[in-house]
Formats: sequence, C-alpha cells, structure tokens
Amino acid sequence: MWAVFIKEMRENAGKALLGTLVVCGILAGMLYVGQVNRQTILSDSILMTGVWCFCGAGLVLGAAQVLQDTRRGRWGFIVHRPISRWRIFAAKALAGLLLYAIVSGAGVATLIVLARQPTVVLAPFSWEMTLPLLFTQGCGAMAYCIGALVAARRAAWIGSRLFPIPVGLAIVGGTFLAGATEFTATIAAVGVGTIALAIAAAAYFVHNGSYEAQP
Repeated sequence: MWAVFIKEMRENAGKALLGTLVVCGILAGMLYVGQVNRQTILSDSILMTGVWCFCGAGLVLGAAQVLQDTRRGRWGFIVHRPISRWRIFAAKALAGLLLYAIVSGAGVATLIVLARQPTVVLAPFSWEMTLPLLFTQGCGAMAYCIGALVAARRAAWIGSRLFPIPVGLAIVGGTFLAGATEFTATIAAVGVGTIALAIAAAAYFVHNGSYEAQP
C-alpha cells in the first residue's frame, strides 16, 4: 500500500504543481479585480470563484489519477499486488486528496496573504473570515471523488459515463446554498457527500467498471 501511495505522489506531483499555479493565479487575479467594487474574501464572487477553481482542480486530479491506471495493459499490472483492490484505491485516494489539499491550501493561503495587505484589500481582516474558505475546499474534495467515479465507470455512451458530473455539481450547489445559513451543517453535508461519492468511486474501481457485485 505504501508503494502505491509513493507511486501516485510521484506520478501526479507535476499535475498538482500546475494546478497550484493556475488556482493561485486565478484567485489572486479575481481579488485584485474585485477591488474596484471593494470586494473581500467573503464576497460571493470570490467564494464562487474559489468553489469553481477547487472543484475543477479536484475533478481533473481525480479523473487523471484513475484514467492513467484503468487502461487494459496497465490495469493488470496495477492490481497484481499482494493487497486488495480496496486498499489500492485507498492508497490512490489518500495520495490524491493530499495533493488536492496542497493545491487548495495554496489557493487559500494566497487569498489570506493578499487580504492581510492594506494595499490590496481595503478592509479589515479577521481569521474568522477564512471559515467559508474551508467549505470551498470541501467542495473540491467532493469533485475529486466525482472525477474518480467518472474515470472508473465503463459505458458505451459518453453521456452515461459523464452522468455523475451534473449530479455531483447539483450536490455541491445545494451544499453551497445551505452554507448561507448554517456553516456547521454545511461542513457535515460536505463530509457525507464526500464519503458517499468516494464509496461509489471505489466500487467502480475495485470491480473495474463492471456492474456485478457492486455495493
């Protein structure tokens, strides 16, 4: 399991670095542009940009991780290990979520550093203002599981294979709306959604996309 984890970290570190640069650049640019309307890191436009950036990064990372190992020749090599396929997926997911945490963490850190500069954001800063950013990171974690689920599915029609994306985005959107009133409930919903999507992705990965005997 440790060898699989190291393999995933090594193979996907470059993607994570590229994602970090893109996410940090977009968020920094939005914060600078938003100063025309005196926006802060609590503004809806900044938070929505964070949700889309983190969801995009998670979706691409999750899909890329699974797609690279589900090709016919490589699949046999990957699963030919003295551990169960569930543990192989767990190692992949652990590495992927760790890389995603680095990408999203860098984006959040960029917003915090810029928000603390009076020359950038003309508004007071408080650490409580960063709590909604935790929610945006959680949305990206759900998107990571959606990407892994889409990549693990086997379907003759591309629309069927991509079906989890609109369903997952609906879950993310509903969670975002719920977060406008109750932060604790939103974090709980993010956790439940992430676990449910992770189980679905793991089931498809373990059974190599077949529908028989899936939990």
